[in-house]
Formats: sequence, structure tokens, C-alpha cells
Amino acid sequence: MKKVKEIFVGDIVKSTQGHDQGKLSLVVKRVSDDYIMMVDGERRKVESPKLKKLKHIKLAAREEKVADLVENGNLTNQAVKDILNQYIMQQK
Repeated sequence: MKKVKEIFVGDIVKSTQGHDQGKLSLVVKRVSDDYIMMVDGERRKVESPKLKKLKHIKLAAREEKVADLVENGNLTNQAVKDILNQYIMQQK
């Protein structure tokens, strides 16, 4: 994983700072050049995403199919959990 500013909606990211350090999340919105909104489906739900600075995350994976779910408004908390769990299983 590497720190990059090229973070897009649908990317899986890992937090490097804060109380959520080491946890995976899904990017649901790019707020500005320095901030994103992210969810994990459990603690941070789709209804209340977490605002996070880009310098405090690392890109873990790019999931282009997820961007379609976000843009269509079809992303659910269960779908987020499933996507993150599938990524974890692929890494083993």
C-alpha cells in the first residue's frame, strides 16, 4: 500500500492515523483535494460517512465496480461489509 493523492470513489483505503488506524474503509465521496468521505459499514455507516484527510490514508485497492454502486445510490452497509471482507479474504 502506498500513500497517493489519486484516491477515487470506490477505492478501498487503510487509515494510517486516528482512532480508526489500521482499519479498511471504502471511499464514497471526494470532498476536496485534501479530504474524502469514507465508510466501513459498521462503525461508519453509509448514512454518516467519516471525513478524513488524504494524508491519513493509504490506497489498498481500486474497486471500479463499487463506484457505480455509490453513484447510483445503491450502496448499503451490508454491501460495504461484503466488499471489505472479500478484499481481506483475497489478501490471505
